[in-house]
Amino acid sequence: MFGGGTTDVDTSQTESVAESESSEVEPTSTVEMPDGFTKITQEQAESCPDGDGAVKALETALQSIGVKKVSDCYWGNYKTAGSVVDMEAYLITDAQNLIVRCQYLNNNWTVVYITDSENGHLYYPTTGKDAYNYTTGELIKQEESYTSKADCTAGDLIPVYGKERTHPVFSGRRIERGLYLCKAGYCINADCNGAANILRKAFPHAWDACKDFQFLSTPASVGFESLNPSSIPNRQKQRAANKKK
Repeated sequence: MFGGGTTDVDTSQTESVAESESSEVEPTSTVEMPDGFTKITQEQAESCPDGDGAVKALETALQSIGVKKVSDCYWGNYKTAGSVVDMEAYLITDAQNLIVRCQYLNNNWTVVYITDSENGHLYYPTTGKDAYNYTTGELIKQEESYTSKADCTAGDLIPVYGKERTHPVFSGRRIERGLYLCKAGYCINADCNGAANILRKAFPHAWDACKDFQFLSTPASVGFESLNPSSIPNRQKQRAANKKK
């Protein structure tokens, strides 16, 4: 998982972390790592939880954006904070070199984003209303009707407004500004739910590997506090709402 090798995106090349524990991490590489990328150490590899899950999340995400072949895969930027684990994979693929950030939260691996290493284009998940097509590099302008009403955790069908004769019924609902109550009984951030549904409209199978969406309950805000010191979001509010369910 941590060294080079050529493979199709079924990722026989990206063997599990557990398997890699029995072999030493390559001390050197002929591939030039991107700026700020530090390869994973043997100690980090051995402490990484559920390596098979990390590989599966990576495989599913790559398939969703059309990656057909991975020539080299290097894991690095390993960070831990309590039970949360963050790490990135640097991939040499058939089209562009990619950096994939994976996160282990609530005993589940998810892909936070995929970006190309040169231009910084974000491919997965989508940001705002747009997504990038990996194979063409073109920006997709995504139609977004009903994305704020559908339950991304339940996989609700999301129709296009005006094309359905009946009024669509969804599994969850927004209970107040910023909070969406899911079918499973817990709350997630309403904007995250909407963004996840926009992604599903562009890439219908993007979330198939995700079984627990509670990581969308309290998204981290980057730079918001410095720009809006008097309007810091109350993240405790969402945590308290989930505890009541």
